Amino acid sequence: MPSTAICCTLFAHCFADELAENYEALAEPANGYLIRLNQWTMLDDAEATETADWSRQIELATMLTCEDGVAVSIFVVGEGWAIAVSLGGQPGPIAAFAPDEHKAVEQLPFKLLAVENALMTAFPDDVDAERVDAIFGAMIDQVMTAEEGMTEIVEMLGCPSDWSRWGWYETIPEQLFTDPDLAHKVRPLGEAKHFWEE
Repeated sequence: MPSTAICCTLFAHCFADELAENYEALAEPANGYLIRLNQWTMLDDAEATETADWSRQIELATMLTCEDGVAVSIFVVGEGWAIAVSLGGQPGPIAAFAPDEHKAVEQLPFKLLAVENALMTAFPDDVDAERVDAIFGAMIDQVMTAEEGMTEIVEMLGCPSDWSRWGWYETIPEQLFTDPDLAHKVRPLGEAKHFWEE
């Protein structure tokens, strides 16, 4: 696993039971975890993580978001990162940073503004637009790591500061073996459920 790696979606205003049922019915293959993080529910999908498949993560986020729900998908591998927002199950804005893709970096501020606007639409009382602008600017300039920037943004939305510890599928079993008291936060799905039943 890369030293800094996150591939997950955070859902708000969606019931965990409904997310679990729909994921197991629609994802192929279904092999993941739901993690409760305050009022948010995080989805880690094994296939998306193992293959660093950002498009699969986005597809799952859009497919699983309930009518009144919000999905914030986050991807960080090394210096590359991406963030996407889906509202009500509809595809939403996506912004991605790869340090060697100069044309994409030129368009990034406009795409990040669209992400910021979607977050403000979903969470008008929580999003500090000026601070989000500063965070995204620092991430583009690489004076703030993607994990630091994403953490500050999701904390603004009510996620705990340690959210990223759950953001990579492969790290979850080790955490649960090390500290079984954390099990109440985590719900295995599909193949992962069979693993824990053995």
